[in-house]
Amino acid sequence: RYNVAPHTLNYAPVLRRAEPIRDNPFEGPSDYLVLHTMKWGLIPHWNKSAASDSKAINVRSENLVEGSSQWVKIKGKRRCAVVAQGYVLRKAPPYNESDAPVFYEWQKKGKERVPHFTRAKDNRLLLFAGLYDDVILEGQTNPLWTFTIVTTVANKEFEWLHDRQPVILSSDSDVKLWLDTSSQRWTKELNKLLDPHVDFKCPLECYPVPNEVSTIGTESSSFIEPISQRKDGILAMFSK
Repeated sequence: RYNVAPHTLNYAPVLRRAEPIRDNPFEGPSDYLVLHTMKWGLIPHWNKSAASDSKAINVRSENLVEGSSQWVKIKGKRRCAVVAQGYVLRKAPPYNESDAPVFYEWQKKGKERVPHFTRAKDNRLLLFAGLYDDVILEGQTNPLWTFTIVTTVANKEFEWLHDRQPVILSSDSDVKLWLDTSSQRWTKELNKLLDPHVDFKCPLECYPVPNEVSTIGTESSSFIEPISQRKDGILAMFSK
């Protein structure tokens, strides 16, 4: 998918640790991982109302480190990694390999907001630190699985675009540590993963993309192409 928005039926792939009983009913805790599609906008298990405002698109890393009561019941047990080609932060109203979702940021230029796409320069998929939960809403019988993305302070390279960015798990060891929920607790080692992204082995790039991404429900592979390289853009004009 090329345009995944929060609170919609466009689910995103999420990597999580297998849970005893639910994923592995005949054995104890396991180290294997599960790739699970979930809805973006976390609804905690204690909230049974679909109309609730408690649908977190993202959570500030500071709130996890400082022990905010809102996340105490989840951050030790239900950490996940959100699979995507790029990322989003919410500076404007909401607006994947190919099935991984792509996310955008809007740069404000006067009254205009210019959408920007950020991805790994080598096009590898990115893994964002996240939290997840499941809940059976009022009137429903099946659980709804939802997630939120953890954000941190933007690094110097991208602070011109926004003051926040997703926490990116850029190494196998980072992913292993973040998804290891065997202790069911938040540990000091996890705090180190929440620093702004500075990884020379996984450099990022950012460029403006077409305004069509602001229309929820529209899909096109051109949404992740730089405007200058689009077939209907400037490059096409000079190739005629």
